[in-house]
Amino acid sequence: SEVNSVSIDVDANSKHTFKVRARPKPECYNSNLRSDWSEEKSIGEKRDSTIYLVLIITIPLIVAVSTVILLVYLKRLKILILPPIPDPREILKRMFGEQNEDSQVSKKLLGQLIY
Repeated sequence: SEVNSVSIDVDANSKHTFKVRARPKPECYNSNLRSDWSEEKSIGEKRDSTIYLVLIITIPLIVAVSTVILLVYLKRLKILILPPIPDPREILKRMFGEQNEDSQVSKKLLGQLIY
């Protein structure tokens, strides 16, 4: 009796299910008949998909929360490192406003002294 076999490379970390059926050699029995399918057989183990689902949800969530925290922290840090620039209009207004008042007071005093 001759044994025929077929080898198929499969991933050892995956679960594979298969069925087989036989067909006689044409030299022995000239017919297109084949045997019934065998019962299902499985090899390997099916990976738990909940781990992948948890990772797919958790990793983007961690990245999003980290990004928000980092942006808030950097905004506070930016204020400490680069304090806001004072408004030059206010400084100039105070400088020239005081001078204008001083010059107006001095003009009044000069006007009183002359008359």
